[in-house]
Amino acid sequence: MKLTVKRFNRMAIAARMNGRALDAARLVLVDGIGLNAAARQIGVDKAAVSRAIKRLNGLAICRACGQRIPKTPRPGRK
Repeated sequence: MKLTVKRFNRMAIAARMNGRALDAARLVLVDGIGLNAAARQIGVDKAAVSRAIKRLNGLAICRACGQRIPKTPRPGRK
């Protein structure tokens, strides 16, 4: 999934993420570099980059204001 820089920054702020894994995730999601290459370039473990990408992809972000949209529970579940 290719993202714009603006969209990526909104997602990172909403997820309250920072650090080297986020920098590597930016290389993967915005610049289109492979996961292993981005991890090597930044100097982090590829598992940390993978977790950062999964955390960002799991967010629901409002396109208008950039805030996180709360997940609503499915009916019949607590």
